[in-house]
Order: sequence, then structure tokens, then C-alpha cells
Amino acid sequence: MATATPQSHGWALLLVWGVAWIILGLLLLFQPGITAILLVQLMAVFWVVGGVIDLMTGLTHADQQHRGWRIFGGILSIVAGMIIIANPLAGAIVTIAFGFFILAFAAIVNGLINLVGGFKGGISWGGSLLGFIQVIIGVYLLTHPMMGMLAYVPTLGIIAIAAGIAVLIFGFRVKSGAAVVSAT
Repeated sequence: MATATPQSHGWALLLVWGVAWIILGLLLLFQPGITAILLVQLMAVFWVVGGVIDLMTGLTHADQQHRGWRIFGGILSIVAGMIIIANPLAGAIVTIAFGFFILAFAAIVNGLINLVGGFKGGISWGGSLLGFIQVIIGVYLLTHPMMGMLAYVPTLGIIAIAAGIAVLIFGFRVKSGAAVVSAT
């Protein structure tokens, strides 16, 4: 009787995962508003469920260390999730704006780190140039937030499609045995 190897089923799961990423990416590209709202609502449901679990764990396990923080975090998750569920459009806008501003600040900080590294001689001129470009992009995003936020969700869609294609390719490589690494 033949037994299944881990690789014999893993590739099919990778294909399903890749297709799911591509579908999500297409939805983010062609229906960005409703897709963003649905994803944020799904996140809110997870917050509420996770908050209930944290709250119950904190209340029922008196011997647990940092129990108060677990209870506080559970309550905070439940409240945040319920607010987002009650206000889906506002929740989506706030979530997109938060992610956008994190991205803009990260671009500026990372760019400054690359610039300082370049001035100190630790990074090549190419790394310094990349840092300069990152600072410019970050400042542009901060000074033009509406334009950046409108492009944020479709950009995530493009990234999701690219990730889905990469997962599909990897799935077929696993099926053919090309991606299997020997344990010895």
C-alpha cells in the first residue's frame, strides 16, 4: 500500500493558497472599496473573538502571570472590534489611513538610515541613493495623503497578485520535486 508523502499534498494546498491570493489581489484592484471594507470587517470579527478568548482566559486563570494585561487587552479588542463592526466605512478608512501613514513614516526613517549609513561609508552610493529616494517618497506621501491612500489599496492588490503567482510557481515546483530540500 502506497503512503502519501508530505510533498504529495502540499503542492495542492500551495495552489489553493496562490489562487486565493490572486483572487484577493483582483478584488483589491477592481473593487477596492468594498474589498477593503470586507477585510476590515473580517479583522474586526477576529478582534472580537480573540478579545473574548483573552478576556475569558484572564478571568478564569487566576494563577496566570500578567492576567490584568490579558483582561485589559481582551476588553480593548472587543471594544475596538465592535466599533469597527458598527462603523464599517469609518473602520476601513481609519485602517487604510493608519497603514498608509506607517508606510510613509517607515520610508522616511529607512531612507534616513540609508543616507546616514552612506555618509559614514557603511553603505554603497547605490544604497545612499535608494535612501534619498525613500525619503522623497515618504515626504511626498505625507504631503499628499489623499493621492497616496487612493493608491494604497490597489497597490496591495498588485502585491497580492504577485505573491499569488509566486506561490503558484512554488506549488508547481514542489509538485515536480524541484523545491524539495534533502534532509541529509
